[in-house]
Amino acid sequence: MLDDVVKQIHKNLKDVKTDTVTGRKSATKKPTKLTAQEKFRAVVQKMESALSRYEETEEIDNWSIDFKAGEYYGNKTFNQIKEIHKKLEDAGTCAEKIKLLAFVERGSIYNYLKNSDERFGRWSDVCQ
Repeated sequence: MLDDVVKQIHKNLKDVKTDTVTGRKSATKKPTKLTAQEKFRAVVQKMESALSRYEETEEIDNWSIDFKAGEYYGNKTFNQIKEIHKKLEDAGTCAEKIKLLAFVERGSIYNYLKNSDERFGRWSDVCQ
């Protein structure tokens, strides 16, 4: 049986030219390691492109958190449960956006305080 397979392979490869065949490329090439600056640039670029895409849309954000906690699902149809699930997903997305907005505002406060040594004292004292 093995002999038949070898003969078939030999027959199939009889007219194949091997003078330009190159070997496999080495799989041992290590991936390049990014520096902290390159990672930071990539993150900033990602944020800027996401912001550009967001600003290009005419979509209006609806930050509605509309769901009932402790809902009983035993008397619901499958479509009603799907609607509730969608509301919960939307509420989670809105909560994340509100959280990000709160982070931005906190960052604004910290930046203001950091640059207001004459009003509130040294930044290290303000932090404590």
